[in-house]
Amino acid sequence: MERPKFSERIRAIRAGRGLTQAELAAEAGISRQALAAIERGAYLPNVAVGMRLARVVGLTVEELFGADEDDDAQEIAARWKNTLGGGVDPKRVALARVGGRMVALALPRAHLTLPVSSGLCAHPARTAARVATRLRGQEIAATLLIAGCDPAVAIVIGWLARTGSKVNAVALPCSSGRALAAVAAESVHVAGVHLRDPQSGDYNLAPVRKAVGRSRIRLINFACWEVGFAVAPGNPRSIRSFCDLGRSNVRIINREPGAGARQVLDEELAAAGLRARQIRGYEQEAAGHLEVAAAICAGEADTGVTIRLAAEAYGLDFVPWREERYDLAILETELESAPVSRLMDALTSQRLAREVSQLCGYDTTQMGTELARINC
Repeated sequence: MERPKFSERIRAIRAGRGLTQAELAAEAGISRQALAAIERGAYLPNVAVGMRLARVVGLTVEELFGADEDDDAQEIAARWKNTLGGGVDPKRVALARVGGRMVALALPRAHLTLPVSSGLCAHPARTAARVATRLRGQEIAATLLIAGCDPAVAIVIGWLARTGSKVNAVALPCSSGRALAAVAAESVHVAGVHLRDPQSGDYNLAPVRKAVGRSRIRLINFACWEVGFAVAPGNPRSIRSFCDLGRSNVRIINREPGAGARQVLDEELAAAGLRARQIRGYEQEAAGHLEVAAAICAGEADTGVTIRLAAEAYGLDFVPWREERYDLAILETELESAPVSRLMDALTSQRLAREVSQLCGYDTTQMGTELARINC
């Protein structure tokens, strides 16, 4: 695949200024790995990253990115609609034809929705239940259950729907620990996980081995993302490190035990010599990355550990701390099933990888790569 022209421009400008990838990445506030992926043409930056890069190299966004021809992306004219009230993200839109005309509707930054239900449980017992459902057998067989904490699962579900996969994908938001417990119990097909092994510093392999017992698992990469502090616009509390969380004027929102963000917080507090009882808000827990950002946006907390995507979804500032790898633990026995097979096809699609990188700011260079076979 031919490298996009903007990748060549960024590489040439960096070389002309005598900067390393690490130096330019630091100036632009992104990870070195993300910049490397941009220069390879494997990562299409989102709007915020693009603006920072353009500012650093002294060009406009149009000058840096506008001349590329991308057969996957096109610019079209549409009627602009911002009719959903406050709390919308003007950069993210839904496109559709309404009344025969193309409409671009500004989307809410994030929102709670009623979970999609397959039916109603009539007679639950300890290990069995009777469920009233209108789904047919083939519809149930086409259902894909994905547990985990990545908000980008919505993009994957949308991709599966619009590419005619005939898969009914259901996202089950939960921590990495709970997702792994669910896949080990064969309650879901896929578990998303971002847990660091304190001994090796590597991500996911050791925690997955420990959690799944004898279950046979394929570990497949989804993306790499940045984890750090979400803070109010302008960072009014000047939060730069975990040492700042010990100040009396800083209140946090935490995640539950078993969450990757909770692991980051606990490890870094220990390294800073801080104890949980010294941290205001440590006992206050949110159910996910978006919920952490929502609490900060509502003024219920000053900061929390989350991913950049969640902060940007709520219009917050983000202080990056480290890059993490988010992988999918998939049951070996389900690989040939229709829903998991369609998911694997999607994960190896370069178009999906570019879409996720553009919309979420993730590094999707290794998306779909098999990292390990556990107990296989």
